[in-house]
Amino acid sequence: MFEKKIRQHYVWKYYLKPWCTDGQIVCQIRSTGNIFKASTNDVAVKKKFYKINELSMEDIEFLKAFSDRLSTCPKRVANDWINLYKSIFDIRNGFVNPEIRKNFDDIFDVFINNIEEDTMCIYENLGEKYLNQLRLGDISFYSDEDSFLDFNFYIVMQYLRTEKMAKSIPDVNAKKSWHVMREILTSTIVWNVFKIGEWEMVKLDNTTEIPFITGDQPVINILNEKDKPQQKMMLYYPITPQIAILIKEKDEKYRNINDLDDVRFYNNKIVQFSENQIYSNTENIKECISQN
Repeated sequence: MFEKKIRQHYVWKYYLKPWCTDGQIVCQIRSTGNIFKASTNDVAVKKKFYKINELSMEDIEFLKAFSDRLSTCPKRVANDWINLYKSIFDIRNGFVNPEIRKNFDDIFDVFINNIEEDTMCIYENLGEKYLNQLRLGDISFYSDEDSFLDFNFYIVMQYLRTEKMAKSIPDVNAKKSWHVMREILTSTIVWNVFKIGEWEMVKLDNTTEIPFITGDQPVINILNEKDKPQQKMMLYYPITPQIAILIKEKDEKYRNINDLDDVRFYNNKIVQFSENQIYSNTENIKECISQN
């Protein structure tokens, strides 16, 4: 029997390592202000967070209507994801013998509980070598076409996989089918938005006395404005307390790091877009953000 993965992380534990000291990361709960040290096993985690549910006919119609608006390649990928998730439950529903169905149900429950968690591991494996290069300050891989594509798949999924994003979906049908929409949107953004030669990665070096912080929404669109439709994209991703990156259009202006105010600008964005947890390598988190 496969192990059922009950506690599922929506921020990759390996990503958080640069903020750890002796295996502990400093965490602040936004709603209470409480600050404590914890293992990365115990932050950004929920029980059965990625467990998938069966798509209703209404869900499938919604997803297909969305995919019909896409260009050829993303549309084909979207339909493949829809058919995959539909077929998973079609197999289970195909067992008409109640005794066989009963014996199958326990295995099936483990499968639908684990499949998205295992899919996240695929994206993490895709991004690990690039994350290691970024920790050394090397962004040169982003000019290679294959690496450009691979890293964009990785970072967009880190953007979409979180509790914050799952909770922010306003459409009822999209919320019910979010496990499929998340995959479709990842492919759509990577293929339709990011164009090699038009987008670039910028490294932000922090040599000040305060660190970059991160949070339970570690990838953010800093061009997002609250309560307004998303029009443009510039992804910000802290890599270590001293290094962060931006994924941006080449002609889009950005704020470089020259002093404490610049670091606090980006740290405040992480706080603004987090769901409820902020992470640092120092307990003096208040010094890392602006208080006005």
